[in-house]
Amino acid sequence: MSNSSRLRNYKITGSLFVAALLLRLSALVSDTSVLTVELTHDAGRYDVIARHLLDTGEYIFQGYKALIAPMYPVFLAGVYYLPTPDRLTVILLQIILGALTVALVYRIGIHLFEKRVALAAGLIAAIYPPFVFITVRILTEALFLPLLAASVLFTIRFARIGGKVDFILAGTLTGLACLTRPLIFYFPPLVALGIFLINFRRGEKTRIKGLLLYLAFFYLCLTPWAARNTAVLGEPVFTSTSVGGLLVASVMPRDDKYYGFNIRARDLKPEDREALKLPELEQSKALKQIALNHLKENPGNIPRLFFLKCCYLLSPFDWEVLGNTNGTFNPMFLLIAIFGIIGVVKANTRQCRGIVLGLLIYFIFFSFITYSSPRLRIPLELPLVLYAADGWVRFENFSKKGLQYIFFSLAVILIIAGHVYSNHVKIIFRSLFEWIGIW
Repeated sequence: MSNSSRLRNYKITGSLFVAALLLRLSALVSDTSVLTVELTHDAGRYDVIARHLLDTGEYIFQGYKALIAPMYPVFLAGVYYLPTPDRLTVILLQIILGALTVALVYRIGIHLFEKRVALAAGLIAAIYPPFVFITVRILTEALFLPLLAASVLFTIRFARIGGKVDFILAGTLTGLACLTRPLIFYFPPLVALGIFLINFRRGEKTRIKGLLLYLAFFYLCLTPWAARNTAVLGEPVFTSTSVGGLLVASVMPRDDKYYGFNIRARDLKPEDREALKLPELEQSKALKQIALNHLKENPGNIPRLFFLKCCYLLSPFDWEVLGNTNGTFNPMFLLIAIFGIIGVVKANTRQCRGIVLGLLIYFIFFSFITYSSPRLRIPLELPLVLYAADGWVRFENFSKKGLQYIFFSLAVILIIAGHVYSNHVKIIFRSLFEWIGIW
């Protein structure tokens, strides 16, 4: 790449960063209640852990010592330690990280696609509503997304270039991402195996040491957490002790249809409720067994639950609140899903793009294993944005102007109608689901 092209890419990267930063700041200015609203649910848990860690030096929540991965609460505790307004400082840092994520998406696009696709991906990431609003919420995704994007960028760089620094940074950043959201725990070994097999088939063995270095730094990041858990729990837990609860919530949703809720004693059979009184590790193991037993006893329920998970995870409507009075419609997700499918179908299957496609498939697969939720969809939207940009550029290249105008007109109508009638649509589908016995 020439110096002029490199300079142009840096200018575009900087411009996207500034534009994304201003957009996220405007989201904060438009709703300053996020600075004072009471933190509940997951946000409240992260806040409680962070403050307790700061006050006592002990990482614990309601008696659980490893239920929640440590990176985000530790991040909060570090910010709370500063002599500045607590939540405002957190959100401003998250806004900067969110803008950095946009710049990283563009840089990933430069490595994988043509410049038009990279620019389109950066613009989509800059304006995509979940990416914007997650930065002004006290949620793990605000930290996980930039770590994930950075780890993907350096993973692609070591797959293409094979530099030692890229291997180290990729492994370290992926490890930090795993300590933020443990769902990614199994991805690095799969990446290393895939790259090894591709290079071995080509007779290129020079990157084997680099792959070992990548995995070494990934597990090295997890080692302090695992060592701490060995000391307090008696076993080296590398991620968290929430696995059993997630599996139960996956196969035994509330009222057999509502996802997005933590399990309660009354959701279990009377003979299984004692599991919730066990120590943390034993509880997780017992809940795993309860989930497996439930699947064995109710195999015919699996297709119905799979269909509901598709509605929760892949629908542009927020089915997580299906029982509520308001509808929630995400038109941007519908659009990136449509063009993402085009991008995936037409994608070149070369090694580096395979990393992004593999990440997309990985997140979809594990989201179906655990409980499904539009919030859990956010990480898979990162690789989907890249393929959506590729799909859009392909559509633009091979379609006539008249067809593009028709599509945009239909998209505008769909967006307006979706916002106005989203709850009506959900009620219609709920009635249909009830009629056929799915809901």
